[in-house]
Amino acid sequence: LVSCLLLGLIPLVGLASQKPKIVFSELVTSATDETTALYEKYILNPMRERFPDYDIQFEPFSDRQTLNVQIAGGGGPDFVLLDGVTDAFEFAKAGRIVDLTSYSEKYKWEEEVFPWAYKTAEYNGKLYSIPNSFEGMVMYFNDKVFRDNGWEKPTTAAEVIELSKAALS
Repeated sequence: LVSCLLLGLIPLVGLASQKPKIVFSELVTSATDETTALYEKYILNPMRERFPDYDIQFEPFSDRQTLNVQIAGGGGPDFVLLDGVTDAFEFAKAGRIVDLTSYSEKYKWEEEVFPWAYKTAEYNGKLYSIPNSFEGMVMYFNDKVFRDNGWEKPTTAAEVIELSKAALS
């Protein structure tokens, strides 16, 4: 999803006399030849085919500090895949990341992303990231423990919090 949405941004990168370089980056702590080949095949090569007038590169970083230093110095990648929206919020607070709201409106990204996921990517009413995945979380209950304590299974987040407080007391 991210690569599809980012394709809409590529024509917006300034043109120069030679092929403009566009850098994608991601934290890669355990890259293998196989994962690098998959990234090339499914993400970079389709973009290179669609936008042959651009030099599209992938520059992984192996630790968060490297990215922070690059961005603090005014450099860093053009596009970066982060661990989640909270990472984007840190950069937004520091004024080191672009507000994507106008692009989202122009290309109607909100129609392409689940509403609940889209809203998680907003910070102070502006869009600073594009969710590219989500995870399901599950909570298991021990029926015997619940019966022994007279607890009902919670059905809302507020009920989980209240139950947790009761369990700790």
